Amino acid sequence: MTLSLPDINPLFLHDTKVNVGTFLMQVSEVLLTGDELPVTALSTVCRQQLCKLLDPPDPMGKDWCLLAVQLGLGDKVSMLDAAGSSSSRTAKLLDEWAKDKASGIGK
Repeated sequence: MTLSLPDINPLFLHDTKVNVGTFLMQVSEVLLTGDELPVTALSTVCRQQLCKLLDPPDPMGKDWCLLAVQLGLGDKVSMLDAAGSSSSRTAKLLDEWAKDKASGIGK
């Protein structure tokens, strides 16, 4: 059975709009922007991809060292570099950055 527009109660439409508006307000209260999303929210796959891209030295300097400088952690580069090549410097950098409570992905 199909309903034509005159068969639909206008109050029902109004109530539905209110419910959708209320729902959207509730959703917006729990959503976080990129600036608010902590680095710890990065998935394991995302962290692995970042490590794969940034761990190898880049002749133009586009590697984990540049990321460290961009994140304001340039003073940690020597400590992270001394860790040895057996572990990911990018992963250690992300771990170090996560210690900062203000570390947001969109910052």
